[in-house]
Amino acid sequence: MQHQKKQHVYKKNNKLITVILYEGIESKSVQQEVLLPLLAQLEASKNLEVTLITFERKPPKPQALMELIPAHDRFHFVMGRRLPFLGRLSLRPALWQLQRMLLAIPGHEVIARGPLAGYLALEAISALAKKRPELMRKEHTQSLPKVTVQARGLAAEDLLVTSRYSSSYSIKSIFAKHLHKELRHIEWVVYRNKRKSDLPNDVHIEAVTPALKDHLVENFRGDPAKITVGHKDIPKSPTGQQITHWKEEMRKKMLIPADAEVYAFSGSAKPWECAPETIYYFLQQHKKNPKSFLLVLTPDVEYFATLLSRSEVPVSAYLLRKVAPQEVYKFLAAADRGLLFAHREVTSWVSRPAAMLQYQAVGLPIVHNETIAWLAQK
Repeated sequence: MQHQKKQHVYKKNNKLITVILYEGIESKSVQQEVLLPLLAQLEASKNLEVTLITFERKPPKPQALMELIPAHDRFHFVMGRRLPFLGRLSLRPALWQLQRMLLAIPGHEVIARGPLAGYLALEAISALAKKRPELMRKEHTQSLPKVTVQARGLAAEDLLVTSRYSSSYSIKSIFAKHLHKELRHIEWVVYRNKRKSDLPNDVHIEAVTPALKDHLVENFRGDPAKITVGHKDIPKSPTGQQITHWKEEMRKKMLIPADAEVYAFSGSAKPWECAPETIYYFLQQHKKNPKSFLLVLTPDVEYFATLLSRSEVPVSAYLLRKVAPQEVYKFLAAADRGLLFAHREVTSWVSRPAAMLQYQAVGLPIVHNETIAWLAQK
C-alpha cells in the first residue's frame, strides 16, 4: 500500500469525499470517467476535498503518475495492491488494506465505482463499525459516511460474454461458471434492498442508464427510491466554437478533404465492439459516396490495419490513430458521424459506452444498430 509521505491534514470546513476503485489508475476509462470529472468538480467547488483510492496489480511508475495526476492541494491519491479476481477470498487483502485506509481518511461520503469496489466499501465500513461498538448504537449510526455505489454495468454477465468470445482456455474461461457465481453474489450483496439492519444502512446506487436501473430493480430487488441515474462522471463537453475550430484544424492536420463525409469509430478490437461489422457498414457507405472517409481511433491499430487491408476499403479512404484520452475530442471533432455497433446482449442494452459519450460531447449523430437502450429508446 502506498500513501503520501506525510500525513495530510484535512480542512474541517471542506466536504470530504473518498472515491474507491478496484481497478488501475492507468485505465483509459478511469482517466476519462473518473479523473477528469473529479478535477472538474474540484475546480467548480472550492470547499470540496477528494481522496482517490485505487487497487493496482502492478504499481504505475512515478513518472506515469505525475503525468496522470496533476498537483492539487485538495486532491489526494492512495494506492493499494490487488490480486487477480478468483472469487470473494481474493478480495480479502484489498479489504484489509481498505479498512486501514478508511481509519486514516476522514470523510462525509464514500463513492465506490462498480460492484467490487462497492462490496469492499460496504464490508470495510461494516467491519470497522463492529470493531467500534459505539457505532453500533442507533444514535451514532449517522457518524458513518454515506455510501454511493456507481453501477456501471453487469459484471457477472460481462464475464460470460467475455468468456463466450474468448478463443483461449485461460484460467478465467475455465472457471467462468465459478467466477460468474461469485460476481453474481457480490452484485446481489451490493444492489439488494435489505439494509435497514445493516451497517452502513445509508447506501445509494447510482446507475449509469435508466435501463440499468430497471435491471437492478427487476433482478436484484433494488429499491427504486434509492437508485438514481447519475451523470456526474460525464466529462464536460467542449464549446461549439471549439469544436468548429478543431474540425478545421484536425482535417488539415490529417489531410482529410474539407468536403469528405467522415465516419468515426472510437473503440477497441474486443469482439463485442463489432469491428468487422463497423468496417462493412463503412464500405457500403463508401460505395454510395466515394467521398466517405473512415477515422479509427483505437489502441489496437495493428488489428484494424489488418482488417482493413483485407477489405475492399481503399487505403486512401481511412486513417488509423492511437490517441491519448485527453486528445480524443479533438480528433473526433473532425468527423461528421460516430459509428457504434454492439452485439445483442443484455450487457450492451443497459450500458453507457464511452464512445457514445465521446460522440455526443462533440455533437456527432450516432449510427447504431439499436442494441443500446440509451440510443434505441430516444
